[in-house]
Amino acid sequence: MSVGEALRRPELRDGALWGAAAAAPVALAALAATIGGHRPRRWPVAGLVVVAGSTAAFARQGEALAVPLLAGVILLGLAGLVPLHWRVPALAPGALLLASEIPSSLPTWAGGLVAAGCVVAGAFGPLVDSRHHPGVGPALLAGAALGAWACVPDVEQAGVVAGAAGAIALVALVVPMSLGASGTAAASGLLLWAAASGAIGRPASLIGAAASLGLLVVGVVGLPRAPTLRAGAAIVAGQAALIAVTSRVAGLRPSGTMAAGIASGALLLASVTAALLVSRTRGQPTARS
Repeated sequence: MSVGEALRRPELRDGALWGAAAAAPVALAALAATIGGHRPRRWPVAGLVVVAGSTAAFARQGEALAVPLLAGVILLGLAGLVPLHWRVPALAPGALLLASEIPSSLPTWAGGLVAAGCVVAGAFGPLVDSRHHPGVGPALLAGAALGAWACVPDVEQAGVVAGAAGAIALVALVVPMSLGASGTAAASGLLLWAAASGAIGRPASLIGAAASLGLLVVGVVGLPRAPTLRAGAAIVAGQAALIAVTSRVAGLRPSGTMAAGIASGALLLASVTAALLVSRTRGQPTARS
């Protein structure tokens, strides 16, 4: 599928349009703050904007999200406000509620994967998001959403989230937005549900889609000492390479075991690479000003 054909897909188009509409108030607020000379360095709202834009796009398509699903997403977002050492148990209720809303025709392990993915992404994703330049977190989430859209057989739900996340990642190039702790948890959960909803025809694709969250999670092992453009560019490039494997190789396998093996190997390699890179960087002498 060409880029032009992809952009004409209704789910991507609607997600992008409503994602941009949801981001517009943030962009206007940033403009007003800049004019007033009080522009903050970081707006931790991009994840919540992705959820808002996706929810509006689903409603526009006549597929309003079920109340239990919305409740699960909200609970995940609220758990993001909890101190880090209590965040994992706080994420569990929303994760379990959201996992209960995936199609019942999927294998039993699918619910466990979605619930575990919500907890892991909600716990570790905010650390990666907050330790990099604004814009890196939204780019990682957009990459994960596009990876999920590229590997699940039914793309309607995943495409909406991918469109919204992609539009907001572009806005984040201009407005200094990060995902935020609440937004990371809520948006990751919505993405995992969307991937599960599209994986009925090939359940193994859910494994590739979940693994596409990749460096938003395992990037914790390679966090930079301070946010730099170089570190941000490196993790975004690494996410693109990882998604090429998790989405287009693991996600297209007919067997869940094969998909899990490939995805696990890719994530392990990404973790080792990140750890080696940060170890090498920390071993270098700091330049004197």
